[in-house]
Amino acid sequence: MLPGFAHLSPGSKVEGLAFDAVVEIVDITAAGSGAFVRYRDEFGIEDSRLLSAEELKKILPVGGRGPTLAADPDHFWLAIEALRLRHAAVLNPLLAVSSSNVEALPHQVQAVYDCMLTGHPKRFLLADDPGAGKTIMAGLFIKEALARGWIRRCLIVVPGSLVEQWQNELREKFSLHFEVFENSLLGDSPDEPLQNFPFLLARLDQFSRSSELTARAVDGAYDLAIFDEAHKLAVSSWGSTVTKTKRFKLAEAIRDAVPSTLLMTATPHNGKDADYREFLTLLGSADQPVVEDPAGNGLMRRLIKEQLVHLDGTPLFPERRASTVPYRLSPIESELYEAVSEYVREEMNKVSDDDTRRSVGFALVVLQRRLASSPQAILRSLTRRRDRLRAQADQAHAA
Repeated sequence: MLPGFAHLSPGSKVEGLAFDAVVEIVDITAAGSGAFVRYRDEFGIEDSRLLSAEELKKILPVGGRGPTLAADPDHFWLAIEALRLRHAAVLNPLLAVSSSNVEALPHQVQAVYDCMLTGHPKRFLLADDPGAGKTIMAGLFIKEALARGWIRRCLIVVPGSLVEQWQNELREKFSLHFEVFENSLLGDSPDEPLQNFPFLLARLDQFSRSSELTARAVDGAYDLAIFDEAHKLAVSSWGSTVTKTKRFKLAEAIRDAVPSTLLMTATPHNGKDADYREFLTLLGSADQPVVEDPAGNGLMRRLIKEQLVHLDGTPLFPERRASTVPYRLSPIESELYEAVSEYVREEMNKVSDDDTRRSVGFALVVLQRRLASSPQAILRSLTRRRDRLRAQADQAHAA
């Protein structure tokens, strides 16, 4: 029992600790003149706060003020409405969908409610094809998690060119008001600036290039972190050597400090299995970084365009048809093609150094691609190459 605060003991129900909600104290420990309090809300979710002596005085036991019928009935009505809204997520399992300015598609609802909200808190990779509406899914996820009381603070890290787009969409479609981080915000509270911004949009490169901003993001006490265009969190592997970029290190640091992380990208795999395995460590933890079979473990969802449909079941995108269309070259076009191909072969055979051979080979292959484009294209390319070789020959003679 804390001296001077007999009503604050494990098992006591109090108000003033978590907004206007009634919570049950689980544990309380003295910390200087204040106390560290761990409590549980009506949903069974536990949280904790470090309170000063002045803050402890504002916590009241439930029922300690006695009943009264002298209150304003309008205030009673407001309290009932507040209680109804607070428990709306319990009565409406799709609260975010029904209270947002979007017409959610089946794959968006399925991603949020069957994948991202299950097993909270968790780390998840949303890797649907472009055009699936990943921003909408993120907005629904944030709004539903807020309604359920699972999160109170959210950090979204996106490329700098997308911050305004994210800010506008979250405000217009979900009534979520996120502050875009600017360096000028540091002057408001030089010690802990991010503590004052529970909903923050951060530019990826601005934070990854600054160790100070990275540390502030880690100390920001966020409950959820979202990374858009997560394929930019690059890491490369050569044998046993792993090279992590500053962007990847930022994501690692935030991953270890935030309970829930959402990664969003349409291209999680860059074609190299070793790089992909390192990227998947962002779904793990510092203690258990290795993640095997993320899709099978419920940590990843990927749908291609052919799997996306409207509410009536019709395809969301037109069918993609790939076919090879043959084209017969005229005699003069065939002669030109053979001449360019022979020129490419002859020039390649003149180069013995492997590195030079690769660079020359690439340049000469481009000539064949230009040939396939149009006669005018190959003419311009050959003319430029001729002029460049002449200039190099003139320089050699002058030397």
